Amino acid sequence: MDKKRLISFSESQDQAISEAAHKSGLSFTAYVRMAALMQVTKQGVEVSPPKED
Repeated sequence: MDKKRLISFSESQDQAISEAAHKSGLSFTAYVRMAALMQVTKQGVEVSPPKED
């Protein structure tokens, strides 16, 4: 089951993330998800790949 979370960013954080996402060719949400998962793996937490539909 997918989980949805509501998070807040300051205006400057939103602009910085939006710019980085655009440069990466990702949506804001996809970029934030990718960055979070990259940080998780750096900390040694295993992430299971998503199940195929």
